[in-house]
Amino acid sequence: MRSRQISLHPLHREILPRGWKLLPVGKALIDSQYGTNAASVDAGNTPVVGMKDIQAGKVLTSNLVRANLSDKERAKYLLEKGDILINRTNSFDLVGKVGIYDSDIEAAFASYLVRLKADLSQVMPEYLNYWLNGHVAQTTIKRIATKAISQANVNPTEFKKHCYIPLPSIGEQREAVSVLKTNDRVIEKIERLIAAKQKRFKSLIQQLINKNCELWPHFKARDLFRNISIKGYGNEKLLSVTQDCGVLPRTMLEGRVMSPEGSTDNYKLVVPGNFVISLRSFQGGLEYSKYKGIVSPAYTILFPKKEIHDDFYRHFFKSYIFIEKYLVIAVVGIRDGKQISSSDFESVKIPYPPVQEQRYIAEILNTATEEIKKFKQLAKKYRTQKRGLMQKLLTGKWQVNAAKEVA
Repeated sequence: MRSRQISLHPLHREILPRGWKLLPVGKALIDSQYGTNAASVDAGNTPVVGMKDIQAGKVLTSNLVRANLSDKERAKYLLEKGDILINRTNSFDLVGKVGIYDSDIEAAFASYLVRLKADLSQVMPEYLNYWLNGHVAQTTIKRIATKAISQANVNPTEFKKHCYIPLPSIGEQREAVSVLKTNDRVIEKIERLIAAKQKRFKSLIQQLINKNCELWPHFKARDLFRNISIKGYGNEKLLSVTQDCGVLPRTMLEGRVMSPEGSTDNYKLVVPGNFVISLRSFQGGLEYSKYKGIVSPAYTILFPKKEIHDDFYRHFFKSYIFIEKYLVIAVVGIRDGKQISSSDFESVKIPYPPVQEQRYIAEILNTATEEIKKFKQLAKKYRTQKRGLMQKLLTGKWQVNAAKEVA
């Protein structure tokens, strides 16, 4: 059977710097291997890396499943530093994830992964990992992938044959890796700061809201909010109700968003200051809108009846105490995924601190969330910079001075 002809990459030897090679990835490896199909066991003798453990070019080892492997299997499947893992089977969006193993933990790898061992005479594992996580290689992997009903698969033979890698000298690779690692360290530092500020924010919620709830007067939700259902505004922009970003225009969402079929005249109007009970509010609380637009009629739209400070309730309705204490008491079966109906919500007793106190708490929490937002934007900036660096350094558009090779 003849191999299918695939033209997948924009790389050509003549556009690479003098002395660079352009090879199929398979020619830069000394071995590739499927992982173990041993069943997971809580008290197994060996941690096992799975699909979920490959994140952002790294293999994470903080939450591994375990399996029982014989000594022979351990010898065959235990990972070594510098091993590259590629996710050969997953959803189409996630298939082809690549990460490098850099841990002292003795761990094997699962059957949906393929281990790649770099030929160290030609390529540094870190360089190979950066390249396989870059746009050109990931685009190639997606094109090689074959789709099924609910998943996609990358054939390792096709991958090794049709995914190419441009290779400078080892010295030049070392310099490029050094630049990219410096960028990675900055991103990691920012991510640690974000994690610390998110922890502080949770502490502020605990101090300012959770500890004071019992001291504040409570009203049933029906006395604080009214359920509104205004329709006939089909020409307004479509809004999406999300757990992480609240209510926002669909045009602001990254990725593909499905548009409704047919008329949207029966969609509900949302205006700034409305709260929305989403289909997943039992998990993430109520969502707040700063925008005017329309949402599916499946949502419940709330408008305040009493004077409130919007941002106080925006934070309260996303807090642990509201989701895990107030809602659970009022809505039977909420943990089983029951949708929160309007009547369910109306019976919930909600704290109503003095408006001046609401404002004071909201200002503190807003300052904390704004700091988190700024650091997230900074991290995004450096990730974008990293993608540009990878594209230029790993294709020779930018070259760094290579250290002298030592024989």
